[in-house]
Amino acid sequence: MLNKIKKILLALAALACLQSTTLNTKAEETLTQDISAVYAIVMDRDTSQILSQKNADEKMYPASMTKLMTAIIAIENFTDLNQTITITQEMLAGLAEAGASVAGFQIGDTPTIQDILYGIALPSGADATNAAAYTLCGSIEGYVEKMNEKAQSIGMTNTHFANTTGLHDENHYSTAHDIALLLQYCLNNETFSTIFSSHDYTTSPLASHPNGILLESTLFKAASINNYAIPGLIGGKTGFTYPAGRCLASWEDVQNMHLITVVADADAYDPYSPHIRDTDTILNALQTWTKQAILTKDNIIKTISVTHPFAETDTIQVKAPDDFTLDLPADDTVSVTCTLPETVSSSNKQQNIEGDLIVTINDQLVYNKRIMVKIKAETNFIDKIANFFNKA
Repeated sequence: MLNKIKKILLALAALACLQSTTLNTKAEETLTQDISAVYAIVMDRDTSQILSQKNADEKMYPASMTKLMTAIIAIENFTDLNQTITITQEMLAGLAEAGASVAGFQIGDTPTIQDILYGIALPSGADATNAAAYTLCGSIEGYVEKMNEKAQSIGMTNTHFANTTGLHDENHYSTAHDIALLLQYCLNNETFSTIFSSHDYTTSPLASHPNGILLESTLFKAASINNYAIPGLIGGKTGFTYPAGRCLASWEDVQNMHLITVVADADAYDPYSPHIRDTDTILNALQTWTKQAILTKDNIIKTISVTHPFAETDTIQVKAPDDFTLDLPADDTVSVTCTLPETVSSSNKQQNIEGDLIVTINDQLVYNKRIMVKIKAETNFIDKIANFFNKA
């Protein structure tokens, strides 16, 4: 009975405590080295691990990837997707002159908010973005202010929006990394995910189109025309202006990895959708990668034997303090080591036993957490001696 109680006390006293952590998951540059885009990032949307990047924190122009933000602001602020709005001259002013892409809404049409959202997402309609802005805020400027506030709140520290459309403006910029963070945030919203992964959608009946407008995804349409397979592609948003080049922010499921891929400033003069080709190249290369659960919280990482002068040896099972999962090439060599001692001796004082939990990938350190195990002081020393001699 004494030994059973002691084992329980020791188990409770064995505490894995965080002292310090080193985390260094180096991005694999080869994934993005053979693409034409000037800027790129591949990120795990669950863990935020960056698998590969190319100039990902440098300033670039996001073009219509901007509409990821335009859409999520509308989704989060309109409470009824069946609400109708009336298209006005103000909403369409200047779009034709600017060469903006449009969904096709006309003055006097009364689309629903859902129609507007699909008009933003699939054909990249500037008429739809302006309709959302004027309806919600009464002005483009008020809506853009909401966009910039949201950008700051989700950590897009190198981004500034000047309009709702992504039409070129020197003061309208972002980074590939920031756009990935934006898409990661947006994907928490089911309405967003549904809309931006759709291939096509027909609006409700409109005055200008009694049978509704057929809206088609610029992404899936271009992929089909150019016969790009894009393995694992779920959805995304394209973008294009000559200063921004051809851009794409997309998300995919590949080999059980939930990914976000952003490519920007692919050749603006290449007619074969180089932004989609680049994404296809990256996703094909990722077919040899897998998601690996390297550490799982509460799994045993070390068993320590505790010896006693006048009692049987006990064991303490030290468990992983947290989960650690990485997306890795299948041929990478993973090593997990815990430097806590194999054996310790009990004493009449509390002991703090320390060691490191270390993970290396191909002999490179990627994770190092300091672990401390507390072992309570031995008690009832006289009783233990008596018990020892009674057994003898």
